[in-house]
Amino acid sequence: MSLINSLVVLFCATVVSCRFQVPLRATDDLDLKVPGNNPLSFEHDPKDYTLQLHQLDLEPNPPAPGKPLRIQATGHLAKVVDKGSFVHVAVKWGIVTILTKDFDLCESAGAVDEECPFHEGFWNVSKTVDLPQQIPPGTYKVEMQAYTNETMDEKIICMQGDVSFTF
Repeated sequence: MSLINSLVVLFCATVVSCRFQVPLRATDDLDLKVPGNNPLSFEHDPKDYTLQLHQLDLEPNPPAPGKPLRIQATGHLAKVVDKGSFVHVAVKWGIVTILTKDFDLCESAGAVDEECPFHEGFWNVSKTVDLPQQIPPGTYKVEMQAYTNETMDEKIICMQGDVSFTF
């Protein structure tokens, strides 16, 4: 699996498997760190998201080239998320954008052994992906925004983070 595919699975797994997520605007009073063992932050106050992510753990953290990455997430989806929902993923390596793409959440559901529609309620998901050995060293900035429809009027969840790979 390529690095880009692995990163996409990581963030789609977070969105789809836990069930769902525009630039980070930290405030003095608001801790935007995603709970758990991960390098991610919410982009806005998470109370406004359809998905309330309770915990997101990556093992190992940071991820290691050529090693399996286990993603475990728990959360609560406030309402049904159906067709038309999507996640926008952008990945940069340094100043170079290596991916900017929208993924249909229903079409991505199979990657985490789920089906669409995503029903409201508690979610607990675990997924392991094999990272490729040939990941160029550096820091990868990943941004993800998930919305309930193309008009982007309701945020499912929005996260961003920096993942560093070294030899």
